[in-house]
Amino acid sequence: ARLSMSVDVKYLADIVRELAVTLTEGYKLHVRSAAIHSILLELDKKYQGLGSDKDQQTKLSEGLDASIMPFMDLIQQQIFGIEQERKNSQNQVTYVKEASGNKGVNSVEILCKLVQFRPSKAQHATDFPSDSAVHCILTPLLERLREPDVDSGTIRKIQEVLSRASIGFARNQSITAHEVLNFVYATLRPYVGMRDETVDSDDSDDDSDDDEEIHISGSKRSRNKKSKKTEKGGKSTAVVEWRPSVLKTTDSTRAAFDLKKKDKADLARVQDGHSAPKMTGSGRHEPIQHSSVNSLESPSSIAAVVFGLDLLNRSLKTLKTTPDMTDPYIPLLTTCVKKCRDNQVVLSSFKCLAILLKYDLPSTKSCAKILGTKSLESLVVAQASSKQNNDLVQVCFRNIASLMSSADAAPSKPLSSERIDADMAVEASLFPFDSEQMKVLVLAIKRTIFEADQHHPALGLIKTILARQYLSSELYDLMDDLLKVSVRSLKESLRQNSGKLFAKFLVDYPMSSEKFERYLKQLLSNVAYEFAEGRLSAIKLVDDVISQLPNELIDDHANAMFLSLVLQMQNDKSKDCRQALSSCLSNLFARASAATTQGLVDYTKRWCDTSGQLRVAALQLFGILIEFRADMLQRGDLQQEIVTRIAKILDDSSTNSWESMYFSLNCLEKLSVSRGSLHELMNDNDDLWSATLECLAHQHPWVKLKSARVVNGLLQDAVKADASKSTITQHAVISKTLPEIVRNVCFQLHAKDDEFVDEIAELSIKTLCLMLPLMQSHPDLFVRTTTSVSAVKEIKNKSRNDDDDDNDDSNDNDPDDSDEEPKQMDPVEHLMRRLSMMAKLKMKKKRLAIFKCFAAFLANHTTIVLPHVEYIIEPIHRVIVESANEIENAAKASKRNHQNVSVDVESQSQFAQDLLRLVEDSCESPQQFLDAYSAVKQRARSKKEQRKIEQNSEVVRDPLLATKRKREKYEREKKRRKRRVQEAKSGMRRRQHK
Repeated sequence: ARLSMSVDVKYLADIVRELAVTLTEGYKLHVRSAAIHSILLELDKKYQGLGSDKDQQTKLSEGLDASIMPFMDLIQQQIFGIEQERKNSQNQVTYVKEASGNKGVNSVEILCKLVQFRPSKAQHATDFPSDSAVHCILTPLLERLREPDVDSGTIRKIQEVLSRASIGFARNQSITAHEVLNFVYATLRPYVGMRDETVDSDDSDDDSDDDEEIHISGSKRSRNKKSKKTEKGGKSTAVVEWRPSVLKTTDSTRAAFDLKKKDKADLARVQDGHSAPKMTGSGRHEPIQHSSVNSLESPSSIAAVVFGLDLLNRSLKTLKTTPDMTDPYIPLLTTCVKKCRDNQVVLSSFKCLAILLKYDLPSTKSCAKILGTKSLESLVVAQASSKQNNDLVQVCFRNIASLMSSADAAPSKPLSSERIDADMAVEASLFPFDSEQMKVLVLAIKRTIFEADQHHPALGLIKTILARQYLSSELYDLMDDLLKVSVRSLKESLRQNSGKLFAKFLVDYPMSSEKFERYLKQLLSNVAYEFAEGRLSAIKLVDDVISQLPNELIDDHANAMFLSLVLQMQNDKSKDCRQALSSCLSNLFARASAATTQGLVDYTKRWCDTSGQLRVAALQLFGILIEFRADMLQRGDLQQEIVTRIAKILDDSSTNSWESMYFSLNCLEKLSVSRGSLHELMNDNDDLWSATLECLAHQHPWVKLKSARVVNGLLQDAVKADASKSTITQHAVISKTLPEIVRNVCFQLHAKDDEFVDEIAELSIKTLCLMLPLMQSHPDLFVRTTTSVSAVKEIKNKSRNDDDDDNDDSNDNDPDDSDEEPKQMDPVEHLMRRLSMMAKLKMKKKRLAIFKCFAAFLANHTTIVLPHVEYIIEPIHRVIVESANEIENAAKASKRNHQNVSVDVESQSQFAQDLLRLVEDSCESPQQFLDAYSAVKQRARSKKEQRKIEQNSEVVRDPLLATKRKREKYEREKKRRKRRVQEAKSGMRRRQHK
């Protein structure tokens, strides 16, 4: 194979001939086949390596075309000759490595992939072999199928070879639509024997005996080259006279024995070459004529037809075609479906028709009734069989849907816009089926939906039937079953598609008011289905129905839908179902008229004045109303009534649940979006703003998050970039509560790690960035309160308690521990001092959030925070020292048990160092940074020394307390030694395990 690639491709024929002459018997035959296969594999690699070089690929294919006959001769000998017989024998060839596999079939596929697909070259050829490589490959195979004595084993081999050939041709890069369609048509037409008048006839299944003249083979009439038509215009057909009583009869036992021996010898003799029978005499062409085209029901013809249909199907999927090229295939495929009973031929024909029927071809109309009838027959037979052919069922559904969707199909009766009584039996037909066929088709659809695994083609057919406005009692029964499937099915896709189809049926089809109400009641009862998946599908179906129903029907049934949906929304435990119910109610509010919506609002008001879950439901409905029906807020005093109820609920936070407070704040947030601002509402209602600020310190994180959004959104509108005095005085309520805002926002940042929410921290940082310029320009608005002083003392005490458990090196960063509050402290300094003390606590998430806050201050308000840069450096230095101690302790421990320091410690230390560099870059000069940093270190050392002095003097002042501290220190040291011993043992076990 490598040698063949080193020479020009035109020498391939010589190489193959030498292989045929040299390797002629025994194991050499297997070696020859392996060599041929290797040569073709190398050719394929070379062809693929050329890439987009079309000229070189064409040159290679043309060179292979010239050598195709030697290749096919050897491949046929391998597949049908002695080599294959030795493989199939009981003593299989196991001692020859090259005998493994089916290399001949693979070689045919590679040849079909590489040759030039130009069967039109054989159009003017007078003898064989022709210039067409396609014919050189396929003609020997098809000729074997036409032999009258071909056996079933040979047919199976040829079927396998033709199947691989179709795969190879489909991958051939030189294939074109014009070439392949003409070739397939010319290949199929002799086997199908299509007659146009039969296809066009409606009663195509009824054959008349008077139309044909039957001739006995061997008579004088059968020797005529052309059979004459009878006076009635019929055609003559030659049949074989079979007389079992006289066939192979003998006079004696000896003659019978000799005849049996002769038949056995004839069966073993190879009729080829010199032993081939000589065809002489006047009737020498008659056997060839009779065997040239076999019946479509014969296995040999079926193999050839399946090959052509398979190649056609692959080509139609990949190649661009035109109507004039594909239109002749409609009658041809219709004849295949009509005449042949083989499942493979019928399935392949239907697959090709499924592609062709998507286009409005001229021949579709003439063949529609036959195709519809045969598709329905095949569908029913396939469903009734014990081994159901799912592929055939699905393709029949697709073909029927395409026939119904054609331009010639039209609804039998136009549907009235009035909702008439449709409970009576309706007899209707739909092109190309009559009323009885439609009943059978509807039953087949129902069976497929309930029993089969594949439902999409059947559902697509239902969609087509609904689009053609077909009316029948069976269809209404099918819709009842489809409603059950939309909730009970285990497949989500089937539930969703069934729900969409039922929604279309419920909206478009005529029915009495009682039947419509019964359907609607069933839809609303399905919302409370036992399982969450079914409930979710039922809710989506109700949402689709609300979106498509006329406005007058929405108003008539709004109360029933509203009450059912609200009740289920409060009782449902599934989050997805609650969200879907909220979306459904939003759609109902948006579709209902103003008068109907007002009635629903009255229900909501009464529920809001109660307590418990009804109040929560009312607040949810208020939020939906504000978002989707903002026009209703302008009617009367509805907006003021909603705000008054919200203020009352937020003010009485001790008796109300967190759900009530959350949805109340949600209403405020939606009001700010719909109105653009809440300034007027807050100025008119002081209690509402105060209650909103108190929610910042609520225990539930959802309430804190929602209140943080409301406060931050309102401050972004109120506080301008210049922070002018006139802007603040316009919002008296906000200007009076600025200290409370800062205090509660800091309280949100001062949360434990297990209760920390990143989104709340981000909103808190944004709010403090808005407050910082106001603190500098209007310090009189930030009057220190006793509450804020106590908060600072609380943080200080927590920090001191936390320091008692730290290492000595990490206790030198305490700020001023004086409990006395400085007089006339600057609000900016007070904020920076409080954040600095909060960052002392060993809580990773809190420290990270405060460091982000410091970074935001430095990025946006550098000049404001630079005078207080020591408060920023102090917690940074503390984190760096603590991280260094932990890394050092981890390094010592790693020598004993190979443990590494945690990733959190390293990331926190890296973030602190990055922030320290940002502080250094923000300072006006390096000296300013160095002075601040040295002051922080000096204060830490002095505090450490002072603490040691106090501990030493404590022995004299309070011996009991000193003894208690020593005992606690001894217990900690004891636990530490025990922990290290356990770590050493575990490390030793790991090393032994490795």
